[in-house]
Amino acid sequence: MDRYVALLPKEPNPQDSYGELLRMAGNFEGSLQHYRAALKIDPDFVTSQLGLGDTYALMGNQEQARVEYDKAIRFAHNEADRLSYTMQKAMTWVRDGKFAVADKLFLEIAETAHAKEQDLQEAQAYRHLAEYQADDGTGLKYLQSAQDALGHRSTISASDKDEELARILRNRTVRAAHAGDAALADKSLKQLEEMASGNRDRVIQSSYNGAAGTLLMDQKKFDEAISYLEEDQNNPFTMALLVQAYYQTNQSDKLAEAEVTLRGTNVPTMEQALVVPAARLRRPQI
Repeated sequence: MDRYVALLPKEPNPQDSYGELLRMAGNFEGSLQHYRAALKIDPDFVTSQLGLGDTYALMGNQEQARVEYDKAIRFAHNEADRLSYTMQKAMTWVRDGKFAVADKLFLEIAETAHAKEQDLQEAQAYRHLAEYQADDGTGLKYLQSAQDALGHRSTISASDKDEELARILRNRTVRAAHAGDAALADKSLKQLEEMASGNRDRVIQSSYNGAAGTLLMDQKKFDEAISYLEEDQNNPFTMALLVQAYYQTNQSDKLAEAEVTLRGTNVPTMEQALVVPAARLRRPQI
């Protein structure tokens, strides 16, 4: 990365990429420095402005994250980006534990997306709403709204639509199982399995494996669950389940590795917000 920056000293992208890598590695101060360096080269390089917001959010400074996100929202180059950046801002309220505020903002995003014919962003907003709801019925209601949004128009690319549907089905499978609705859980997983059997897309495959592994964990079929969960190791929910599965099957080396991976996950997603900070506060199972 140092060589990349040196080769293109007047380009913001090397600095931006460096900032992202350092953030993922947990070097937040270094990350901020490189994002700011990119913006110094090109003040209109909005991905670095977004990177500042993401980094502060992962650092736990949600107030400053919202300041940075507001700047990214203001200078977004198109409506889809503006809505996506606003979703990142809404996640800061989830990280703060202020779920009513998050609800309000995500609903506003969904309504704005619908009015501006941004169906993918509408679906994403409803899915995010569902992900942190304490009540399964409410979560399932928002997931249905998310799926409905995918069918409003035919403007979403087939790959984007399939990936978002897979994420929705994964959440529905887990929610339905938790709510005791085995029929809906099985139906959703079957639909995911059919999608995965005919499409090697990484998101679809991961969604299926994560959902299938979660149901097997619920049934205490730990060895079977592991074979699925290990195919979805980029998802913090899955990694948390793998920690449990390795503990139950006395695989101490894999357990230690999974703990480190889970606690070291620094990606600005809803899954990270809901799982990783809490995992870092718990005593490791090793």
